[in-house]
Amino acid sequence: GQTLVLSYDTILANTSDTMQRVARFLGVDGSVWSEAALPTANQRAYASKIYLKDATWETCEQLKQFYAPHNRKLYQMLAENVNSTPAEQPPFPPFKDPCLGLQTAAQKKAGGGAPLGVEKG
Repeated sequence: GQTLVLSYDTILANTSDTMQRVARFLGVDGSVWSEAALPTANQRAYASKIYLKDATWETCEQLKQFYAPHNRKLYQMLAENVNSTPAEQPPFPPFKDPCLGLQTAAQKKAGGGAPLGVEKG
């Protein structure tokens, strides 16, 4: 069997094209999805839910380091199987740096400061 691997960022940026790609991969009529929008799930606020925009730069960097070996394995697997992937498989883009624009803990405590990776204007 084959597997179609899609980037969440690509799905959000090009929903209609991505749904057509999925339909071709599955061998089904994609016309029902031509203008379909993906519903946003899990929007409810929870007392313990943490949003990335509210995290400190340090926490984000710890998460990046934790997931780095898993992401390397994913990219290695995709590279090794590039010739056996379906035609519908787009190149898998590199992950965006989720920590750009976050403030350090000290900046948050002081109530401001330019986020890391963002120049003061």
